[in-house]
Amino acid sequence: MSDHIAPSIINSSSGLDFTAGNTLTINYLNGKTNAYGASPEVDAKGYFGSPSTYITNNFGGSSGLQFPSKYMMADWDTYLNQLVGTFADATGAIIGTPFAIGLGRTVSIPVGATQLQLGINDDIFVDNTGELNLAVSQSASVPEPSTIFGLGVLGFGAFFKHNLAKSKKSNKQDK
Repeated sequence: MSDHIAPSIINSSSGLDFTAGNTLTINYLNGKTNAYGASPEVDAKGYFGSPSTYITNNFGGSSGLQFPSKYMMADWDTYLNQLVGTFADATGAIIGTPFAIGLGRTVSIPVGATQLQLGINDDIFVDNTGELNLAVSQSASVPEPSTIFGLGVLGFGAFFKHNLAKSKKSNKQDK
């Protein structure tokens, strides 16, 4: 079965800065999906709880292929149709480790990433129905306290040195 549906892609044209180390916050807003072609019934958590729980982890799906969750061991248990993501470079090659998102997650951008790819954790996509609406945001980067302290010390040092030089010049003129 050939249903290689492309993920949704977020990149710098969305107004986000993909500098390594910056963070992105992904939040589920609304919408539902269904993995079996029926009326949408699950949110971004996927099949967790009601109407049923379907853990995918390292298991093969009905296609005989693995779910994306196979590569998300740190996030097990991962559920069918759960919102998932990965960072990729400009060619679409995965950078770092894919991750589960569910209702929301904040992630750091790895070195070499130029885009965030979003999709659902399933092995067959052609029979899925519904949609998920998300917000992807980025807060302004805040310098670490040690950086602020370091700049303060440097500024004080420059101020002190400048005033010391003025003081020595003034003392020479007084003599």
